[in-house]
Amino acid sequence: MSNKSTRHNDPIPYFETEPGAISNFELDFLRKRLEPITNAHYQDDRGCMNGTRAQIINDAFLWATRSLSQNAPLENSNADGMLWIYGMPGIGKSAIAHSICHRFNDNKQLGGSFFCRRDDPALSDARSVLPTLIYELAGIFGPYRNRVAQALRDDPQLTPQSVGEEMFPTPLQSLEAYPPQALVLVIDALDECGGPATRRQLLGHLFKACQRN
Repeated sequence: MSNKSTRHNDPIPYFETEPGAISNFELDFLRKRLEPITNAHYQDDRGCMNGTRAQIINDAFLWATRSLSQNAPLENSNADGMLWIYGMPGIGKSAIAHSICHRFNDNKQLGGSFFCRRDDPALSDARSVLPTLIYELAGIFGPYRNRVAQALRDDPQLTPQSVGEEMFPTPLQSLEAYPPQALVLVIDALDECGGPATRRQLLGHLFKACQRN
Protein backbone atom coordinates (compact mmCIF):
# COMPACT_ATOMS: atom_id res chain seq x y z
CA MET A 1 0.00 0.00 0.00
CA SER A 2 1.15 3.56 -0.65
CA ASN A 3 2.25 5.76 2.23
CA LYS A 4 0.53 9.15 2.44
CA SER A 5 2.42 10.49 5.43
CA THR A 6 6.16 9.97 4.90
CA ARG A 7 8.17 13.17 5.00
CA HIS A 8 11.29 12.45 2.92
CA ASN A 9 9.65 13.58 -0.32
CA ASP A 10 8.57 17.01 0.92
CA PRO A 11 9.03 19.61 -1.82
CA ILE A 12 12.05 21.90 -1.59
CA PRO A 13 11.15 25.56 -2.26
CA TYR A 14 13.01 27.01 -5.26
CA PHE A 15 12.04 30.65 -5.01
CA GLU A 16 11.80 31.53 -1.32
CA THR A 17 13.37 34.84 -0.31
CA GLU A 18 15.19 33.39 2.69
CA PRO A 19 16.23 29.92 3.92
CA GLY A 20 13.58 28.14 5.97
CA ALA A 21 10.81 30.43 4.72
CA ILE A 22 8.43 27.48 4.49
CA SER A 23 7.76 26.12 7.97
CA ASN A 24 7.05 22.57 9.08
CA PHE A 25 3.71 23.86 10.34
CA GLU A 26 2.74 24.99 6.83
CA LEU A 27 3.82 21.70 5.30
CA ASP A 28 1.95 19.72 7.95
CA PHE A 29 -1.18 21.79 7.32
CA LEU A 30 -1.00 21.27 3.55
CA ARG A 31 -0.21 17.57 3.95
CA LYS A 32 -3.11 17.00 6.31
CA ARG A 33 -5.65 18.76 4.08
CA LEU A 34 -4.40 17.60 0.68
CA GLU A 35 -3.34 14.03 1.59
CA PRO A 36 -0.66 13.81 -1.14
CA ILE A 37 0.69 10.46 -2.31
CA THR A 38 4.34 10.92 -1.44
CA ASN A 39 5.70 7.87 -3.27
CA ALA A 40 4.23 9.13 -6.55
CA HIS A 41 7.29 11.33 -7.02
CA TYR A 42 10.01 10.58 -9.57
CA GLN A 43 13.14 8.63 -8.59
CA ASP A 44 16.69 9.36 -9.73
CA ASP A 45 17.61 5.70 -10.18
CA ARG A 46 14.80 4.91 -12.62
CA GLY A 47 15.81 7.14 -15.50
CA CYS A 48 17.48 6.37 -18.80
CA MET A 49 21.05 5.20 -19.01
CA ASN A 50 23.55 8.00 -19.47
CA GLY A 51 23.72 9.13 -23.07
CA THR A 52 20.47 7.46 -24.14
CA ARG A 53 17.21 9.17 -25.13
CA ALA A 54 19.09 12.45 -25.06
CA GLN A 55 17.17 13.97 -27.98
CA ILE A 56 13.69 13.59 -26.51
CA ILE A 57 14.86 14.73 -23.07
CA ASN A 58 16.46 17.82 -24.62
CA ASP A 59 13.36 18.46 -26.71
CA ALA A 60 11.19 18.44 -23.58
CA PHE A 61 13.57 20.83 -21.86
CA LEU A 62 13.55 23.20 -24.82
CA TRP A 63 9.76 22.97 -25.03
CA ALA A 64 9.40 24.17 -21.44
CA THR A 65 11.86 27.00 -21.99
CA ARG A 66 10.14 28.10 -25.19
CA SER A 67 6.66 27.98 -23.64
CA LEU A 68 7.36 31.06 -21.52
CA SER A 69 9.44 32.94 -24.06
CA GLN A 70 7.70 36.26 -24.65
CA ASN A 71 9.69 36.81 -27.80
CA ALA A 72 8.93 33.48 -29.45
CA PRO A 73 6.81 33.67 -32.60
CA LEU A 74 3.27 32.42 -32.03
CA GLU A 75 3.71 29.43 -34.30
CA ASN A 76 6.77 28.38 -32.29
CA SER A 77 5.29 28.94 -28.84
CA ASN A 78 3.37 26.44 -26.76
CA ALA A 79 0.00 28.13 -26.44
CA ASP A 80 -1.63 25.33 -24.46
CA GLY A 81 1.32 24.54 -22.20
CA MET A 82 0.96 20.78 -22.50
CA LEU A 83 3.40 18.25 -23.99
CA TRP A 84 2.27 14.66 -24.61
CA ILE A 85 4.86 11.92 -25.08
CA TYR A 86 3.33 8.68 -26.39
CA GLY A 87 4.42 5.35 -27.85
CA MET A 88 3.96 1.61 -27.72
CA PRO A 89 4.15 -0.17 -24.32
CA GLY A 90 7.61 -1.21 -23.24
CA ILE A 91 9.66 1.35 -25.20
CA GLY A 92 10.85 3.16 -22.08
CA LYS A 93 8.45 6.09 -21.68
CA SER A 94 8.57 5.87 -17.88
CA ALA A 95 12.37 5.93 -17.88
CA ILE A 96 12.23 9.00 -20.12
CA ALA A 97 9.76 10.64 -17.73
CA HIS A 98 12.05 10.00 -14.74
CA SER A 99 15.01 11.47 -16.67
CA ILE A 100 12.97 14.49 -17.71
CA CYS A 101 11.99 15.07 -14.07
CA HIS A 102 15.62 14.79 -13.00
CA ARG A 103 16.65 17.36 -15.62
CA PHE A 104 13.94 19.81 -14.63
CA ASN A 105 14.65 19.31 -10.93
CA ASP A 106 18.34 20.08 -11.44
CA ASN A 107 17.31 23.26 -13.23
CA LYS A 108 14.78 24.17 -10.50
CA GLN A 109 11.87 23.80 -12.91
CA LEU A 110 10.10 20.69 -11.62
CA GLY A 111 6.80 21.78 -10.14
CA GLY A 112 5.66 18.25 -9.30
CA SER A 113 5.32 14.73 -10.62
CA PHE A 114 2.96 11.78 -10.36
CA PHE A 115 3.91 8.31 -11.62
CA CYS A 116 0.79 6.17 -11.98
CA ARG A 117 0.81 2.40 -11.46
CA ARG A 118 -2.16 0.14 -12.01
CA ASP A 119 -0.93 -2.38 -9.40
CA ASP A 120 -0.95 0.23 -6.60
CA PRO A 121 -4.37 1.36 -5.27
CA ALA A 122 -3.12 4.85 -4.42
CA LEU A 123 -1.10 5.40 -7.59
CA SER A 124 -3.97 4.20 -9.77
CA ASP A 125 -6.54 6.54 -8.21
CA ALA A 126 -7.09 9.51 -10.52
CA ARG A 127 -8.57 11.49 -7.61
CA SER A 128 -5.15 11.62 -5.95
CA VAL A 129 -3.25 13.16 -8.86
CA LEU A 130 -4.29 16.80 -8.53
CA PRO A 131 -4.06 17.03 -4.70
CA THR A 132 -0.54 15.57 -4.93
CA LEU A 133 0.54 18.01 -7.64
CA ILE A 134 -1.02 20.92 -5.74
CA TYR A 135 0.93 19.94 -2.62
CA GLU A 136 4.22 19.68 -4.48
CA LEU A 137 3.74 22.92 -6.39
CA ALA A 138 2.59 24.75 -3.25
CA GLY A 139 5.69 23.59 -1.42
CA ILE A 140 7.91 25.01 -4.15
CA PHE A 141 6.30 28.32 -5.10
CA GLY A 142 5.26 30.66 -2.30
CA PRO A 143 2.58 32.80 -4.02
CA TYR A 144 0.69 29.69 -5.11
CA ARG A 145 1.10 28.13 -1.66
CA ASN A 146 -0.38 31.21 -0.02
CA ARG A 147 -3.50 31.09 -2.18
CA VAL A 148 -4.02 27.36 -1.66
CA ALA A 149 -3.48 27.59 2.11
CA GLN A 150 -5.86 30.54 2.41
CA ALA A 151 -8.57 28.73 0.46
CA LEU A 152 -8.18 25.69 2.71
CA ARG A 153 -8.46 27.84 5.82
CA ASP A 154 -11.50 29.66 4.45
CA ASP A 155 -13.36 26.40 3.82
CA PRO A 156 -12.60 23.63 6.35
CA GLN A 157 -15.04 21.34 4.49
CA LEU A 158 -12.91 21.13 1.34
CA THR A 159 -11.79 17.55 0.69
CA PRO A 160 -8.60 16.62 -1.19
CA GLN A 161 -10.72 15.72 -4.23
CA SER A 162 -12.73 18.95 -4.24
CA VAL A 163 -9.52 20.90 -3.70
CA GLY A 164 -8.10 19.28 -6.81
CA GLU A 165 -11.15 20.02 -8.91
CA GLU A 166 -11.78 23.55 -7.65
CA MET A 167 -8.38 24.81 -6.58
CA PHE A 168 -5.94 23.62 -9.22
CA PRO A 169 -6.74 25.90 -12.18
CA THR A 170 -8.12 28.97 -10.38
CA PRO A 171 -5.15 29.92 -8.14
CA LEU A 172 -2.75 29.42 -11.05
CA GLN A 173 -4.70 31.74 -13.30
CA SER A 174 -5.18 34.37 -10.59
CA LEU A 175 -1.53 34.67 -9.56
CA GLU A 176 -0.07 38.16 -9.69
CA ALA A 177 3.52 36.96 -9.35
CA TYR A 178 5.07 34.21 -11.44
CA PRO A 179 8.29 32.22 -11.13
CA PRO A 180 11.23 33.45 -13.23
CA GLN A 181 11.11 30.28 -15.35
CA ALA A 182 8.52 27.68 -16.29
CA LEU A 183 7.57 25.12 -13.64
CA VAL A 184 6.74 21.75 -15.18
CA LEU A 185 4.32 19.12 -13.87
CA VAL A 186 4.96 15.56 -15.08
CA ILE A 187 2.40 12.74 -15.08
CA ASP A 188 3.52 9.31 -16.25
CA ALA A 189 1.43 6.31 -17.32
CA LEU A 190 -1.90 8.12 -17.20
CA ASP A 191 -3.53 5.09 -18.84
CA GLU A 192 -2.81 3.15 -15.62
CA CYS A 193 -4.82 5.60 -13.51
CA GLY A 194 -8.59 5.51 -13.14
CA GLY A 195 -11.03 4.86 -15.96
CA PRO A 196 -11.74 6.67 -19.23
CA ALA A 197 -14.19 9.10 -17.61
CA THR A 198 -11.94 10.06 -14.69
CA ARG A 199 -8.92 10.40 -16.98
CA ARG A 200 -10.90 12.66 -19.29
CA GLN A 201 -11.95 14.78 -16.33
CA LEU A 202 -8.36 14.99 -15.05
CA LEU A 203 -7.11 16.05 -18.47
CA GLY A 204 -9.80 18.73 -18.56
CA HIS A 205 -8.56 20.23 -15.30
CA LEU A 206 -4.95 20.09 -16.50
CA PHE A 207 -5.78 21.64 -19.83
CA LYS A 208 -7.70 24.45 -18.17
CA ALA A 209 -4.78 25.16 -15.86
CA CYS A 210 -2.35 25.18 -18.78
CA GLN A 211 -4.29 27.70 -20.85
CA ARG A 212 -2.89 31.19 -20.88
CA ASN A 213 -4.97 34.05 -19.51
